[in-house]
Amino acid sequence: MEATSLQGHYAVRFASPAIIAELADPDLLYGVVDYLIHPPSGHGAPRPRRGLAIGLLIVFSFLLLTLTASYIRVLSTILLNPGYLPRGNQWAELQANNPECEEEKRKRKRGRDRERTPQRDTIAQWSRSVGPENGKVEKSPYPIDAYGLESFYCKDVFVCEQDGRPRWCSTCCQWKTDRAHHGSEVDRCVRKLDHFCPWVGGVICENSFKFFIQFLFYAFLFTTFSVIVLAIFIAERRRNVRVLSTFQFPVLSSN
Repeated sequence: MEATSLQGHYAVRFASPAIIAELADPDLLYGVVDYLIHPPSGHGAPRPRRGLAIGLLIVFSFLLLTLTASYIRVLSTILLNPGYLPRGNQWAELQANNPECEEEKRKRKRGRDRERTPQRDTIAQWSRSVGPENGKVEKSPYPIDAYGLESFYCKDVFVCEQDGRPRWCSTCCQWKTDRAHHGSEVDRCVRKLDHFCPWVGGVICENSFKFFIQFLFYAFLFTTFSVIVLAIFIAERRRNVRVLSTFQFPVLSSN
């Protein structure tokens, strides 16, 4: 499932820049600037307003630059530093010992097979056998012995189970740090997982949350500016001409 999932996420990542391209459609800006510099003759149209056109171009370019920069920052963070917890060494052994487990995971994720099978029972039993209850995680990044759990026990406070040990992920064969959750979309444990965002093609978590908020803020400014400018000049055009052209409706609705 990991290979299929990664292929899907990479496809979304490469397709998601189309969002910026759609928002920054030059035809929309060209329509407004052309209307200001070359106003239609008659019908009480105003004189050319080149200064206003230049001002709109400057503001539009600045907002587009900040939006694009924040978007690239989010994409690069998700791609290069997604915030995944490392899998335990037992995870590779689980995949090697159970060649059919990938197909079983796909069925479970799609919800097409809700019944338990002997294969799933075997996987579950194996996961429990390498879990903290049986002390077979010595090679895990956070092994069960006192030395391995020192990274948790030296903290003033950490999230733990009733037995006092950190939470255990049987899928990743790994101890979970505070606020770490297993994301079904990426099949990995993620630090401070917030949600999976298809617009950026990855999970929003501890490493990317700040840049994602910045992207949302600049996207709000950019789209608000575009909608207000288009609405003002389409309303002005409607007052002068009384009838909107068929081109002006999709221009406003596209934003």
